[in-house]
Amino acid sequence: MILKKSFKMLNVGIDNKVFPGAAVLIGSKFGVVDKFVCGYSQIYPKRQKMMINTLFDLASLTKVVATTPLIMKLIEMGEISLYDNVRFYLPQFQKHNELKIINLLTHTTGFMPFIPLYKVCKTSNDILHVIADSKLQCDIGQKVIYSDSNFIILRYITEKVLQDRFDKSCYRYIFKPLGMNDTSFNPKNNKNIASTEFDNESKSYLKGIVHDENARYLNGISGHAGLFSNIQDLCKYCDSLLYFKDNDNKYGKYLFSENTIECMINNYTKTLGESRGLGFCVKAHGENSSGGELISEGAFGHTGFTGTSIWIDRRLGVYIILLTNRVHFSRENNKIIRFRRVFHNSVIAELNKI
Repeated sequence: MILKKSFKMLNVGIDNKVFPGAAVLIGSKFGVVDKFVCGYSQIYPKRQKMMINTLFDLASLTKVVATTPLIMKLIEMGEISLYDNVRFYLPQFQKHNELKIINLLTHTTGFMPFIPLYKVCKTSNDILHVIADSKLQCDIGQKVIYSDSNFIILRYITEKVLQDRFDKSCYRYIFKPLGMNDTSFNPKNNKNIASTEFDNESKSYLKGIVHDENARYLNGISGHAGLFSNIQDLCKYCDSLLYFKDNDNKYGKYLFSENTIECMINNYTKTLGESRGLGFCVKAHGENSSGGELISEGAFGHTGFTGTSIWIDRRLGVYIILLTNRVHFSRENNKIIRFRRVFHNSVIAELNKI
């Protein structure tokens, strides 16, 4: 084991009930640096040990592992532009003349952070109308307001352009080319899945059923949540984003050109108080980041509500995948917020000593 100190922190996290269990992988352009699993994929109603290939409900990592790369593929294919008006694709947004695809990707639409669509919609056909008719919190492009609605809309744009279901397009353009064979929406017949929270409606702990209520209302398939994966598949995805111009990466497969990646991880909102690329959070100097203080400026990543995260540091040539099921105890368990920062700091510090 190379990262002994950092991985020891995971066991301390279990003792402190930050999460029941964790699966972690640190990679570089030369391959896997180190990986570690500990704790339990579920405690209730019966304990089940975490395994190296345990699937996790990725929650909002869906935004950057499925939706964002699919949008980038459509850009490479010449099917869409970041500066296309949303109403060009979806007539429900006719009154939002200034709303563009880039606003959805950078969370600068002004839509409220959360709409309980599963409560206010009579059918799933109402979803786009409800979002379009909701009151904007600010003018379009004036502020970063993180909103699931943005990526719900993006799902429908991809379906309009590709004339195929969102999950099928993700498999065709992202997961299959990278060999992400265990990554899917609505995983079937797999008992090796980390349990999330107790569900009052079914009177059971959710396992293989998406935790997010809006995604569940959309039959488990959405642009903001719903994806399940493990550290082995996410390793393939993160590696594809460590594209180096000298082409010395013999380990992974490339999904995008260098220009596409640079477009995706540019900081588009540096003057708006929060640094956002396309889908991804971007580490900016002096800003609080789930990636910690020691990760390089310009590194990019994202978190998921269930306790998941990925961070990719191209300057150092490494990525950190941290998957936990922190909501198994309760969604009110927020200890993961601090834990992520200190864990990433420890990993970067240890890597610098290698």
